[in-house]
Amino acid sequence: MSRRIAPGSMAAMIAALLALAACGGPSTEDKSPTASTESTAVGNESTAPPSALQSTDVCGLVSDAEFQQATGFALHGRKSWPGESPGCDWELAGDPPGLHKLSLNLRYRDGRKRFDFVTQSLPAVPDLGDAAAKTGGDINGTVWAVKGQTLATLNYSLPVGTSDPDAVVVPLMRLVLSRQ
Repeated sequence: MSRRIAPGSMAAMIAALLALAACGGPSTEDKSPTASTESTAVGNESTAPPSALQSTDVCGLVSDAEFQQATGFALHGRKSWPGESPGCDWELAGDPPGLHKLSLNLRYRDGRKRFDFVTQSLPAVPDLGDAAAKTGGDINGTVWAVKGQTLATLNYSLPVGTSDPDAVVVPLMRLVLSRQ
């Protein structure tokens, strides 16, 4: 007896697997605290110059005040990770602290190629970078945006009361992409 998988379910499974692949999957790279840039103290008000997008300190692209203005959320902490596809985890303040977060990953090499492959059947996000698409719902999901060859992938895990994730994630993506 064979079972058929509904086309919508298969597309969702493929999108989820591709999202994991887009994040780089398992890595042999050392991600210990000495190999990453940690900044758990909220209050860093420095903004990065536009050329800094190629930096490994992705958290440094957005000050805490800019993050709060863009997303509407205060921060509990942040953590950058370096490498070929650097990124940042922003942990949202709340109860318990750090339960919800936004994770941004930047891919500089072949970003447009990967974007085109991963987002073929996903709903578009208008007016974001050169092109953008998303999956997910109100509290969990992923937004992919490409500008030039740089692919920005933002995974979000938001509080249950969030009714419009686009109001949270799109302004943050715009801010990061504007620094390219």
